[in-house]
Amino acid sequence: MVRLEFDKKQTNFDKISKQIEKEDLQVQRSASNENDYTEASEKKTAAFKEGRY
Repeated sequence: MVRLEFDKKQTNFDKISKQIEKEDLQVQRSASNENDYTEASEKKTAAFKEGRY
């Protein structure tokens, strides 16, 4: 298992994933990934505004 940190100003998760997968390695997005968190947060905000929360 490898944990990877990167500068988002230099690259992004998808670009890194594609390079790693070219080496026949598997890539799994962490539940703590910022993009996942942002998406979940936006869904929660929308649900709150619609009165579902």
